Amino acid sequence: MRRFLLALLMLLPLPAMADDVQLDGLQVINPVIPATAIESRTAHIYMALVNDGTEPERLLAIETEFGPAVMERAVIGFDGATSYERMAWIDIPAGQIVLMLQGEMRGRLDNLGQPLFEGATLNGTLVFEKRGRVEMSYRVEPAEAVVAQPAAIIAPQLDRAAETLGIARAIRASVGQDAMVSPIALVGDVAIAGWTEGEEAARTFLRKRNGVWQVVMWSGMSLLLPATMNSLGVNTATADQLRRELAAGETALGPAFSARFDAYPGTVTMP
Repeated sequence: MRRFLLALLMLLPLPAMADDVQLDGLQVINPVIPATAIESRTAHIYMALVNDGTEPERLLAIETEFGPAVMERAVIGFDGATSYERMAWIDIPAGQIVLMLQGEMRGRLDNLGQPLFEGATLNGTLVFEKRGRVEMSYRVEPAEAVVAQPAAIIAPQLDRAAETLGIARAIRASVGQDAMVSPIALVGDVAIAGWTEGEEAARTFLRKRNGVWQVVMWSGMSLLLPATMNSLGVNTATADQLRRELAAGETALGPAFSARFDAYPGTVTMP
């Protein structure tokens, strides 16, 4: 079956934290390093990894301009003391969010040639098993701000990432588990997402009911018409925002995908 590697977009209006990366159904959210003391030669790297793809991924290495970082996870001993265990890789299961956050997992960089001050940026590369090498940059944040993750800093982004995972699951349950879902426009409890599965492609309207995303219908160009949005109970302001976000995502994918979505014949309504 033909597969398409699409970029899963982190959509507006949420502000990007640090240098977020979205590629091939994988999101890297808020890659940060706590600021270090002047005498310190060790720094820690934190981020969240979201796999919206249909296949598991592995983070094999974290590279920086000061050399590779050790990947490790917290282990609580019988005496209650916390130690850190080195990891050869970090698994990112399909449809899951993996948190590299304070007290959980982290990258440890031991060869700093200089202190890292708040507001600085450290360049680097993430190496994935399937997606290969991805250029990154890490923003240096105040240590107390990094400790506060995720509640005070990246909770809104993680919430949105969880919503996109729910949307992708709902669409795949309707059209096939191999469907690639992108882009996604999300406003409140309604969303429009594009999907491709084999030679088929369409846009899907979804609504969140009782905490679960459900497919309402899928169609082509007609799904975006004001009359269609009105018939689905979507007010004008929300419909306009959905169209803007979707247009931005489809522009990033390229005109060929918009043409495929437009060409879907007819409308399929879910009971």
